[in-house]
Amino acid sequence: MSTDSIGDALLGLDGQQRPRLESQPLHRRTQLVDKELPVKISAEDKELTEAIPVQVNPQYSSNIYNLLMSWQGHVARIRSELDLPDSDTSIWGVHDLKATLIIRDFNERPLGLIESSTREKVEAILSEIDQLFRSYTEEDPRNMIDYIDSDEPDPGRGWWWNRIPVRGPIRRELDVIYGRFQRRI
Repeated sequence: MSTDSIGDALLGLDGQQRPRLESQPLHRRTQLVDKELPVKISAEDKELTEAIPVQVNPQYSSNIYNLLMSWQGHVARIRSELDLPDSDTSIWGVHDLKATLIIRDFNERPLGLIESSTREKVEAILSEIDQLFRSYTEEDPRNMIDYIDSDEPDPGRGWWWNRIPVRGPIRRELDVIYGRFQRRI
């Protein structure tokens, strides 16, 4: 199947076929996001955080620097899409939000295992990125992210799992999923 036919088969939240629109090519949006990255890491801190490995899963390991940049990139990308229409086929959805939250989990894991002066630097960087995430999200008392798939919520999970965007395509998709679930009850 060609890429065009996959894109032509996309369905919107209302179940209607979604037209293939390119309001802003993905590579241009990525460049825009790169300019918006709020945290600049010094060369020294980059070298320091690149040297700390993190086992993401049995088949893949990374390092703290890559995970910080991934968290930051995902947070900035979601923010950059808050005012885009649902008809834009390049927007991220609720599963991308969930992936973003999982990346934040991966950033949290090694904190207790690294030396205190390094941990303080990593925590300072994380704090700046977390502030950006908090700036466009709000507490979610309904825990809508739990309705995305069948995973059981972890009661010990981080604060970021209880936040959702205040507006935008991801929020609208969450509202639709939550509404469908509520009608089944």
